[in-house]
Amino acid sequence: MKKMGILLGLALSLQVSVAPLHFVPGEVLIRTKEPLSNFQTASIHTATLDPILRKYYIKQMINLDTNTAENLKIQAESTPFKSELIYKFTLQSPTEDVLAVVKDLSRAPEILWAQPNYVYHTCLTPNDTEFFRQWGMQTIQAPEAWDLTTGDATVKIAIIDTGIDSTHSDLSTKIIEGKDTIDNLNNITDQAGHGTHVSGIAAAITNNSNGVSGVGFNCSLMPIKAGNSDGNFSSQSIKSGLNYATNHHASVINMSFISEDPNVEDNDIKLGVDTAFSAGIPMVAAAGNSSTNILINQLYPASYTKVLSVSAIKSDGTFDSRYSNFGKIDLAAPGTAIPSTYPGNQYAFETGTSMAAPHVTGLIGLIKSVSPNISLAALYKLITQNATDAGPAGFDAQYGHGIINARATLLALDKAAPVITARAQCPTQNINTPLLITANVTDDINWNNRPSVTLNYQFFQNSTSIGNLHALKMTKSRSLYRAIVPTPSPLITKVTYFFVAEDPVSHRTTFPLLGGNAALSFAISDTTGPVITTSYQSQDFYTPGSDLHFTITDNIGVSANTLRVTVQSTLGSTAYAYPTDSQLQLSQGTLTLSNSILPHSGNFTVQIRVQDINHNSSEMSLSLLQTQEFTLSGPQTNQSKVINGPNPFNPDKEWTYIGYQISQDAAVSISIYSLNLQLVKQFSLQDSAGYHEVSWNGKDDSGDTVPNGVYMMIIQAKSGGKTITKQNKIAVLR
Repeated sequence: MKKMGILLGLALSLQVSVAPLHFVPGEVLIRTKEPLSNFQTASIHTATLDPILRKYYIKQMINLDTNTAENLKIQAESTPFKSELIYKFTLQSPTEDVLAVVKDLSRAPEILWAQPNYVYHTCLTPNDTEFFRQWGMQTIQAPEAWDLTTGDATVKIAIIDTGIDSTHSDLSTKIIEGKDTIDNLNNITDQAGHGTHVSGIAAAITNNSNGVSGVGFNCSLMPIKAGNSDGNFSSQSIKSGLNYATNHHASVINMSFISEDPNVEDNDIKLGVDTAFSAGIPMVAAAGNSSTNILINQLYPASYTKVLSVSAIKSDGTFDSRYSNFGKIDLAAPGTAIPSTYPGNQYAFETGTSMAAPHVTGLIGLIKSVSPNISLAALYKLITQNATDAGPAGFDAQYGHGIINARATLLALDKAAPVITARAQCPTQNINTPLLITANVTDDINWNNRPSVTLNYQFFQNSTSIGNLHALKMTKSRSLYRAIVPTPSPLITKVTYFFVAEDPVSHRTTFPLLGGNAALSFAISDTTGPVITTSYQSQDFYTPGSDLHFTITDNIGVSANTLRVTVQSTLGSTAYAYPTDSQLQLSQGTLTLSNSILPHSGNFTVQIRVQDINHNSSEMSLSLLQTQEFTLSGPQTNQSKVINGPNPFNPDKEWTYIGYQISQDAAVSISIYSLNLQLVKQFSLQDSAGYHEVSWNGKDDSGDTVPNGVYMMIIQAKSGGKTITKQNKIAVLR
C-alpha cells in the first residue's frame, strides 16, 4: 500500500490588477473650439466637418456642456468660466467603426479632441474581512470574473483531502454529501487542517462579511476524507474517494496530495482517475513541494496526463522555486502565503502547491456554472489557452501554459451573440398608463447579470415621429428583461421599439433587424375620462353665501360643449342647469359655482358630467347639507344668558345645575373662575344639538370645596369654525 503526503508552508503579500477598458458602440465624444451650429441630420454646417460627417450618418448630437443656462444662473456675474463645448455624436448604425470615425474627426481643425465613449466596469469586491490579504484572488482576476458569474450551488467541487471543519462559519452552509473513505464512514471531521484550508480556497462562503473568499464563490463543496490526522493517504482511500466523487456526479475533483515514490505508478489510483475521466469529470492535482522535475521523476496523481497539474507562484507572480515541483506542469496558480479557513472556526496562512491547486479547481467550478455541459477536452483547452503567459514565451516547465486568468477564461466561453425573442406585443395602451415592454433574451453562457439589454423606442403621432429615438436599460429576471416606458405626451398614438442585447464579449444582437418597417409597434389611445376634484365630500355642511369650487383635469383636454352641471333641491327639482364654459377647453379648468345660483336654504345636490375630445366622460354627484345659524343659549332658545340654579347654593347641602342649549353639534367647555381669575373648575364636553345640563358640587379640580363667594362661569361652544362664548355669575353660600 502506497502512502501520499500533504504539502504545507507559511508567508504573506498582496498584488492588485487593473481591468481593461471598452467603449459604447456607436457613440463618439468631441470637444470643439467654437460652438457648433444647430444640429441637422445632414450637416453640422462647418466647412471642415461637413465632408467628414457626410461619410457617416449621425442620428443624434447632444451638447454635454456643463455651463448650461441653468447652471450659469447660479454663478456670480464676476465669476469667470469657460464653456467646455463637449458634444456626443450617436451614429445611426451601432456597428459603425467608432475608431475610424474618431480618427477622421480628429483631423478637423475645429475639434480639439475626439474619442470613443469609454466604458468602465465594476469588479465585485467581496466584503469578507480578510479578502484584502488574498493576493491570489487579485492575481488570477477573480473579482473581474465574479462580475460575470459567482457560480452555482448545483456545481459540486469534490475535495479529496483530510476532511473539513463542517461547523466553520465560512464553510458550513456549502457542504454536501461528505464521505470518510478511510473507514467508510460519514465522519468528515478534519483533524489535520489541510482539507479545511484547501476547501476554503476553492469555495469558501463569499461576500458574507466574514473571513475569506473562495474562487468558486457560490459553488458547493463535497468533502471526501481520504487522509488521516497525520496527513497520510492510502491507495484504497484515494481510489474510494475518486469513485465516490464519480458516483455522486462531482463537477470537478481537487487532489492536493502527491506520492512519495517517483516513477511508481499506482494501478488502483490510476483506475479511479481513468473512471472519473471517462465520466467527464475534470481533475486538478498539486504538483508537489520537493523542487522536483516530475516529468522525469514522475509523481502521482500530478503526473497523469488526464489530470491538470498545478505549480505554485509567489505574490510577485513568479514561480516559487524554493519548493514547487516543475516539469509536467499544466498551469500555475498562487501558492505562497495563502490565507484560508482552518479548523476551530479559525483562519491560517499556508504555502504549497496544495494551495495552488484549489485556485484552479474553483475556477473550473465557475466554468461549470455557466457552461455545465462543456466537454473535458474543451474545458482543459479553454483553461490552458486563456492562462496568462509567464516565464519564457509559450509553454514551459515551471508555469506550464501560464498563470490561470479567471476573467479571460470565462469570457472565452462566449462564442455566440445573445438571442432575443420578443414577447407578445403589448395590447392597445391607455395613455395614462406607463408602458411595460418585455422580451426574452438568452445567451450561450449563463452570465450573472448579462447580457445587457437596451430598449430603443420612439413616439409617433399617426405617421409622424415625435422627438428623437430614446434608449432605456432593461432589468433582468432570469431570461425575462423588462422596461417601463414613461407616460408619453397626450399627442402620441403609436410607439415603435426594438431591442439591442450585448454580452460581456461585445457580441451584439438587434431585434428585429433595423431597416424598413422592422421595428415592433403598438398603438396608444386615450381611454381615461377627465378627473373632477373638489374639497367638499357628500354630506359635508355647506355655508350659505359661499361659492363652490371644482377642478377638472384631463390628459388630452376637456372638449367644448361637453360640460353639464345641474343643481337639484332636496325635493328633486332642478334649481340650476350650468351651460358649457369655454375655459374648460383647456387641459385643466376650474369650475366655480357662485353662491348666487345655489339654494340658500335646504339641502341640495350638485351633478357634474364632463367629456374629453376622445369622448371619455366622467361624472361627480355631491350632496351637501345646508348649515343653520349656530347658537348657544340658556334653557330656552330666547334666553340670551346661560343660567344655573339654585344660585346661590350651599355645597354642603346641594349642587347647582348649569343649563344650556346649542343649535348643532359642538365642543363645549365650561370654566369657573374666582374673582381674582384663578381657575377652580373646568368641564370639557362633546355635545350634540339640543339641551344639556352640567352639575357642579362646589368642589375645585383638586376635590376641595371652594370658599364662600362669587364665582365667574364662562361657557364656550365651538362648531363649524364658529365659537360662541357666554358668561354668568355663581354664588357659593353656606
